[in-house]
Amino acid sequence: MANMNYKLLEDPRMARKALQTLLKTKEELDDFIDTLEILSNPKFRKNLEKGLIEAHDGKAIKLSGEELRKRFK
Repeated sequence: MANMNYKLLEDPRMARKALQTLLKTKEELDDFIDTLEILSNPKFRKNLEKGLIEAHDGKAIKLSGEELRKRFK
């Protein structure tokens, strides 16, 4: 582990920057865990692979996130 001078965190700007870094790291880890959970579902993975093949072959249609939400309401 790298040596850290914890006195630096007494500076409000440094403490704020450290907190922002920690929050960003937490968010990225949460996203990574969500991705692992989704990809661990065999049915989802099979559908994803099928969809990617269809997209590569030009058989898929492109929708924006908003169009997709409207379609599945």
